[in-house]
Amino acid sequence: MAYLFQKTGRTGWYCRVLEPGVAAFGDKVTLLGRTQPNWTVERVTAARLTRQISASDAAILAIMPELADGWRKAFAKMADGDTNEDTSRRLNGSY
Repeated sequence: MAYLFQKTGRTGWYCRVLEPGVAAFGDKVTLLGRTQPNWTVERVTAARLTRQISASDAAILAIMPELADGWRKAFAKMADGDTNEDTSRRLNGSY
């Protein structure tokens, strides 16, 4: 799965439950806001997987609270100029 994710960049939907409740078929879902309107899931994912990002953009992502800690750490390394990452363990499924 990780290999296909990295190869295609297709990530599915990312959402967070802010208030528990019940949703049923046919219910309307409304976007109330975007905390980071300049950073789409597609743009962040492309930056993370290709590592083709400016140091200044990587620095922004390194402190973005909406991202997982591992992603923030990876972007912090990119901000410091380290764009090398050993993905063999993750992509080969040898955990």
